[in-house]
This record gives sequence, C-alpha cells and structure tokens, in this order.
Amino acid sequence: MTFPEAGLQVLETSGKPMTYQEITARAIHDGLLSHVGQIPEQTMRERLSELAHRTRDRRLSVVGRDSFALTDWGLPEDEGALALLGAPEAVPEGPPYRSRERHPPIGAPRGGRLETGAAAGRRRKRLPPLPEVVGTVLGEAGRPLPVEEILSAARERGLIGEDLSADTLLNAIAEENRRRIEIGRRAAFSVGESGAVELLQVGAEPAPEAEARRPSARVAQQTSESRRSAAHLVRRRLSELDATGLERVATTLLDRSGYRDLRPVRRAGEGQPALLIARRRLGLTDIRFVVRLATPGAELSREDIQELRRDMAAQGAHAGMVLGPVDVGREARAEAGIASAPLVILLCGEALADELVLREVGVTTYELYSVDASFWRSFPRAPAGKPAPAPAHPPAPAEAPPAPPQAAAEPGPEPVAVESAAVTAPPAAEPAAAALPPRQAEAIAEPAGAAPVAAEPPSTESK
Repeated sequence: MTFPEAGLQVLETSGKPMTYQEITARAIHDGLLSHVGQIPEQTMRERLSELAHRTRDRRLSVVGRDSFALTDWGLPEDEGALALLGAPEAVPEGPPYRSRERHPPIGAPRGGRLETGAAAGRRRKRLPPLPEVVGTVLGEAGRPLPVEEILSAARERGLIGEDLSADTLLNAIAEENRRRIEIGRRAAFSVGESGAVELLQVGAEPAPEAEARRPSARVAQQTSESRRSAAHLVRRRLSELDATGLERVATTLLDRSGYRDLRPVRRAGEGQPALLIARRRLGLTDIRFVVRLATPGAELSREDIQELRRDMAAQGAHAGMVLGPVDVGREARAEAGIASAPLVILLCGEALADELVLREVGVTTYELYSVDASFWRSFPRAPAGKPAPAPAHPPAPAEAPPAPPQAAAEPGPEPVAVESAAVTAPPAAEPAAAALPPRQAEAIAEPAGAAPVAAEPPSTESK
C-alpha cells in the first residue's frame, strides 16, 4: 500500500499518537509498504503532512512536534507543530484523497468495510475447524465418502466456505492425523486408494498407552519450560561479561553455527566495539560476514547499523551481524530491514540467548526416554483375557551337560565301607583303568571270556 494508507493503518492499529519515524518503522516491520525507497522517513513525513493540511476529508491532526494522531480521537491540535511541518506545495481540493469508507473507524474489523444486514451476519459467523466438519459429515453418513461428497454436504449445511478446495480439505485431514500421532493418539481419518475418506474408530485408548502418553506430555512441557528458563539465565550471564568474555562466547557460537576463518579485525576500546571477520559456506557460495560485538549498555540505534554497513564496505563483506546482549530500537530494526541495503542480521537480546541454548553453548542437556505408543500399536495383540498362544513346536529339552571324566586314583581320605558286596563294577570304570599307568592297567584287565567278578567292598584299613 502507499505511504498515506500505511500511516493511517499503523495509527488505527496502535490507537495512540506516534511520530512519523515510529510510523515508518512500524510500517516497514509489518511489510505494509509496497515501495520503501531510499529515505522512507522523509517520504512518510511529507505524505502525512499533506493529509494533515487537507481541508476536506481530513483524517490526521498534528498533536506535537512531528507527532500525528487520527482526528476521530478528538485530541487537541498543536498549531505550532503544524506550522513547523510547512505547507505542501499543492494540496488537492477536488475529491477526497481516500474515501472515508476505505478507512473504517476504530473498532471496525481490520482490513474490511463495515457491513450491515445479512452480509454482516455471514461475516460474524465463525466456521468450525475442518477436521470437526469432516468428522461430523462422516459420522452422519456412517460410511467412507469421497472428498467431493464431503465438500457438498458441508456446503449445504453452511459449515465451510464456497471456495474451499479438495486439496485444502485433504491437507487439513493429514495435519489432524499428524497432530494426534505426535501426542500419542490414534489417527482420526484414513484416505483410501480411491480417494474416499473414512472416519476411524478413535474411542478410548488402552490404559497402558495412556500411562505412557502422560509422561511424554509432561516431559515435553518440562523441556519447553527448562529451555525458556535456561535462555533467561544465559542472558543474565551475558550481561555480566566484559568485552573479552563476550568475544570468546561469540567465537564459540559462530564456530558451532558453521562459520569458519574467524579472526578479529578490531579490538574493543576507546568507545569502539570489537569487529570480527567470518566466512560461511552456503551451497557453492562463500559468504563473508562482518560481526560487530555490542557490549551491554544503550540500545542499538540506527547510527550503529549505518556504521556497521560502512565497516562492511571497508572489509568487502557480503553481510553483517550485530551480536550482543543489547536491546534493539525500532529505528535500528527498520534500518536493518531495508531491502535495498546490504543484509544485517540482528542476533541480540533474547535472540542471542535462544541461539546459545539451541547450539548448546554454555548449557548442559540431559536425555529422557518415553515409550513410543505408535510403534507398539503397529503389532497385533492377543484378545483380552486370553493367554498368548503357545508356539507350534515346543522347544526340545536342554541336554544335560556331559559328566566330567574321572580322574586317576589318588590317595585321599578313608573310603566308606559298602554294605553290599555283590555290586557290579560300573562301565565307567574302564576309562579310569585306561588312565592308569600301563603296568597297572594290564594287572587290572581281565582275560577274554572270564566270568564277571563281584567287586569286593573296599577295605577300611589305611594304606
């Protein structure tokens, strides 16, 4: 939009008087201007001055030095400040600059006209979310429906707009399924190969999975809270650093962010901030950065951004960066956001603390584990109240480990007398005989064909 349109909209949104510099900065920040130009503040001042000097359809009044307000607010006008603006060269007295209907009074819906009658009723009606609409239509039908039938039924009931497309509806269904799966719930819809949408039986989740989801939700909330708390503490620590400490922290952060060839160009001192040179490769292009380290103190101003751009030109850099625990003023934001000027990145204040936490610089992270309910739902389950079926082939019994071989006879404690003398020598005695020396083995061996000899009870006499 044009400068007058942007100025009026900024004032309507803010609801309070603003200077032309503040109006310009807000318009640039919100992206309201279709063309910015080289000196947007001067252009905005001239256009607002023309509106303030109009005699017909006057929308602006001057309530202070370079300060403007809407005439609908009824604030007293400062005649001296209006005279300082100077009269424009030619103020058109023909048709109004913009009709009053294009600028609704405060309290009207932003970006539209005041409507009455049936049109106002249609605008005031709020449509339900698309997943709720699809669930209602499919629940009443009781069967899967193609997307076009869902759209037709929803339009007949006034649940969706006339211009809603099938792709938008399918995207809403996919987003709803993704959201439910992320929080550990089942998907609500299924789209078949033919394009028909089916409403799944969601119902109540089993108790074990519900128990598994609750820790996940608590962990996610605790993680978010701990990240915000860590960022707050990191910013406090940053404000306590001197120039040398800030340079070391900035070097560590830039190194972890992918910047290379870091080297100082100017050390902090005598009112001059420190400057660093760094390179970062994006694709096949090496981008050269000039990094200005801003120590805690006054907020960043427009002059600081302009001075950084002069340093960029002197060092032959493609882009610049301001890094430090400082606040950034509106004018500095507007200056850094000028599209026709070299790029300037503002990594300051809360943004710097968040980046340090993200890159794990000066913070410690811990790992937490939770059950993946969606993984276990993908496997079939046994019916409730019935044991799991046994395997088709029961496992064979484990074989007993082989008995260790008997060692050679050695003198030991007194043997225990055996009551029965007719005990046959066990077969395992042969390996024991084989383990004896050759002469003793021949003496023990029996001649072939001899009858078995009953084993005598061992003597109780000591050898």
